[in-house]
Amino acid sequence: MPHFTKKLTLLALFSLSIKSYGFSRIHDYETTRLKSTSGAGVGSILLEEAAILNPASISFFNQSSIYASKTNGKFTIKENSAELPEKNDLGIIISDSNPTMSGTAHYIKTEEGFSERKRFGLTLSSIIGKKSAMGFAYRKTTDTIGTSALSKTENKYQQMSAGVLHVVDPQLTFGAIIIDPFKTNPKESKAYFGFQYNFMAPIAIIGDMGSKWDEDLSGNLIYRGALQFTVFNDFYIRVGMFNDKGNSERGNSIGAAWVQPRLSLDFAIKNTKILANTLKAQNAYDLKETTFGLSLRF
Repeated sequence: MPHFTKKLTLLALFSLSIKSYGFSRIHDYETTRLKSTSGAGVGSILLEEAAILNPASISFFNQSSIYASKTNGKFTIKENSAELPEKNDLGIIISDSNPTMSGTAHYIKTEEGFSERKRFGLTLSSIIGKKSAMGFAYRKTTDTIGTSALSKTENKYQQMSAGVLHVVDPQLTFGAIIIDPFKTNPKESKAYFGFQYNFMAPIAIIGDMGSKWDEDLSGNLIYRGALQFTVFNDFYIRVGMFNDKGNSERGNSIGAAWVQPRLSLDFAIKNTKILANTLKAQNAYDLKETTFGLSLRF
């Protein structure tokens, strides 16, 4: 009984911290690959990730896939090291690419503390030159933001995004995206630029940078970087780091993937530090996420 009482007390404290410190957003869903690179990949040629990152990247493939991932996360309140509450993500992505028009469809469900997100999205993209592609994304979201089990607010909105990707040569690619340019949810209206450089055959350098374009650029700056190592041609190890000044977060990640022509298995761990910020009246706590992903390609 004392343990149960302590658990309720810590949950209540977390609820009060959310109310007092203003941390009432839901973290964006990421595939297992993006978890392992700390979200970096705007300038990379990716298949399933085109559904949630740069919609143009799928145009450089000629195959289809069904992808699913599951994430489990734990928040740790630094003051007492309590691991409450949990974060759970479920993502399903269907991708189809061909020489004329490519696209994806996805469904995402996120449970984070007292809050929940359900999101459905579609993308379309096409080659616009010998080495370039452009894509557009649409998503419909229902956010239920809760500061306690009994206090919740629902918000429904629709968003558009656009992205481009350019292949300089087999070693270097660049990409850019603009998310929610019509500001249906101003907190998510951002622009990113990214690249991937295959430094050597087994090593790739990945980097992104972005911000809100209509506010203080430096105060909302986001940068993400990662390294990918290829082992035995079909096994990948990835490490990443990120810093999100706008949300007072930074962290790191690591992951591994086994990729076959028809099947890929991914695993990633991402650590996020939500930093104390007196200007935004936000408390400090940590989030540790573990993600598994499976992709069937045909």
